[in-house]
Amino acid sequence: MSRRWIKEFWAIIWILCVCVLSLLPFIFFRRVIHNDLAVQALPLLIFGNDAFRSGTVPFWDPFQDCGVPHFSNPQSHLWYLPNQLVFWTSGYSLYSIQYEFIFHFLIAGLCFYLLARKFKLSQAGSCLASVSYMLSGFFIGHSEHMNILATFAWLPLILAGIQGWLDEKSPKNLWLSGIGFWLLIQGGNPSANLIAFFFIGLFLLVRLAERIYDRGFNLNLFREFSQMLLVFIIAFLISGISIVPILADFSEYTGRQQGIPYQTALEFNPLKPWELITLILPSASLSGIMPAFNETGSPTMINCYFGLISLALALFAIYVRRDRSRLILLSLGLFALLIALGSRAIFRGLLFELVPFLRMLKHPALFRGAFILFFCILAGMGLDDLIQADNSALKEFRRAVLLLVVSLCLIFGFASVVSFALTSRDQETAMLLKDIFLETLPIQIALLIALYFWLRSKKNFWSIGILFLASLDLSLMVQANMPLMGQYLDQRTRKILIESVENRSRKIDHITNLTRIDNWRLFQNNGMLYKKFETSDYTSINSITYEKIMNTGFHKVIAEAPFFFIVPAVSMIDQMENALPIFSRAAQKNLMPAMVSEEPPLEIKVRSELLYALESLDSRNVRVINYSINRVELQITNQAPAVLGTTEAFHPGWRAWLDNKPVKTIRFNFAFRGIYLPDPGTHILIWKFQPKSFYLGVLVSSLGIISLGSWILICFLFRKL
Repeated sequence: MSRRWIKEFWAIIWILCVCVLSLLPFIFFRRVIHNDLAVQALPLLIFGNDAFRSGTVPFWDPFQDCGVPHFSNPQSHLWYLPNQLVFWTSGYSLYSIQYEFIFHFLIAGLCFYLLARKFKLSQAGSCLASVSYMLSGFFIGHSEHMNILATFAWLPLILAGIQGWLDEKSPKNLWLSGIGFWLLIQGGNPSANLIAFFFIGLFLLVRLAERIYDRGFNLNLFREFSQMLLVFIIAFLISGISIVPILADFSEYTGRQQGIPYQTALEFNPLKPWELITLILPSASLSGIMPAFNETGSPTMINCYFGLISLALALFAIYVRRDRSRLILLSLGLFALLIALGSRAIFRGLLFELVPFLRMLKHPALFRGAFILFFCILAGMGLDDLIQADNSALKEFRRAVLLLVVSLCLIFGFASVVSFALTSRDQETAMLLKDIFLETLPIQIALLIALYFWLRSKKNFWSIGILFLASLDLSLMVQANMPLMGQYLDQRTRKILIESVENRSRKIDHITNLTRIDNWRLFQNNGMLYKKFETSDYTSINSITYEKIMNTGFHKVIAEAPFFFIVPAVSMIDQMENALPIFSRAAQKNLMPAMVSEEPPLEIKVRSELLYALESLDSRNVRVINYSINRVELQITNQAPAVLGTTEAFHPGWRAWLDNKPVKTIRFNFAFRGIYLPDPGTHILIWKFQPKSFYLGVLVSSLGIISLGSWILICFLFRKL
């Protein structure tokens, strides 16, 4: 093994060790994931896992509310490669999702190390940059959102491929960008992905402008950028199996076809100016200050920390050398930070007007991830500069460190006095001050003092010493924020949770339990979701029509109504808005309406504003033969022309056969499925969920794979020639 690869190997080992030691409570299961990752992501993954293992593609999820399309749910990540590996190996459990969660931290560190090396940083500088990014406040804050972690874990790999391709012209860099882009699309959060697309495009444009400025526009430059764009197009096409269904259901299931309101885009979870204090105070307890500022928001959107030592080194990099590359990184980082401020700065509003796809994006605070990314590269450059700095620059840095130590000591002293004074009067505020200032500041002061004295030792040991102190700083801050990342479990609770998942039945090809429970319990119903009728709570996808109806209080009726029933007549109302008052009255009196929006067959009776008592609904003449995730088979007996009504959600992918003849699935009560039964008798109804968008997505993915194969073949033949 060459000397260069030995150095790279030890750098990777360092990143691995820092990641493992920092997240040790999760590795040994002393803490367990919680919030969205536990109550939303895990049940969805378990559902997909068990469906695949039963030999079924999980197109439809009957366990969320009244049923939702699982294949087009952007939170399900069915085709994400790490998820597929877990599906077909260990299967999803608390253990596997927790280790996948740790895996994304490690991937972020390794991909960022590669990006830093493409920027010509040393091994030590690249290590510091990758550790700063991997354990930054962005990753710690969003630890409950594994799909956001996935987006920002793979983003450095894409940028590394772009940087490497334009500098080295090596085809392997095109592969890096293409694979990273494909993984980002499959596993990333939609909002975070939009941000990633924006900065990938911006980074490409900046590099293009650089090359044109240096060499002018020529044919070689056109070829370089066209090949890079072709890679992204092919990766996008290969992702069609997940993208096409999401886009097909986008309008009905998000309501954002025209974008979100301007005010929402700017003011839904922005980064508040006072939250910039997290650059030096990374405590999760800062969310407790929000009421004092009359602010609301999520604690996951606060933390901007990427290491106090790393911040000092990033500023030092700009101070020592202001070449074009560093100024670009500085500009991109500050631009991202200003966007994250939402309405507090002009840039988020400007992007809303100028960049169409960013009109779909809430959570401006997510942009701080890009700020941390670019500043971590600067931090690595700062370490390399410090090693090579002359005496005057070194003295300036030492003075800056001393000034920072004095400032933190003053803050610590003031907070201590105020906390002590408030102890007897306002214990809640005193404890808040203690958690924010007195828990982390002493550690940071000690680390900065250690850094100051380390810089007075021999230069040969500076790299490893500074890297150690920076890693220790970040690792200790992770420990301080552990309550935000996961829940502490005692041994008994841990045992119960593990057993409740491990002992579940993995076969869901036939679901016999049709009981609806208006409740939410993790790991029940064979580890999947109960139907929940408190609208919008932890349901990652629902049709807008369904939401509007449920918001009238109609969910109480649905919870008590049978799944399938027969009604002798319906009322016809063409617009859902006109039907909402009827749903409200039905909810108040616990009655079931029977509405259709199109003219029924002549055999079906039509009445004005029909409301049926729940006990009068004929469910005894409907026998469930088969009820599985993509198929429902019923035996129906009707004495006269009637309508089969259901409380099963409507989707155009549901196709129906009545007595082996295709019939139309109607919208019953606008949000639910129904079938006309014009002929009396006993019938067999088969519903199959066969969404056309999935097969179109398969076609697009096949086109992408064929395009990739053709490109590889052409390149191979031209090289041979």
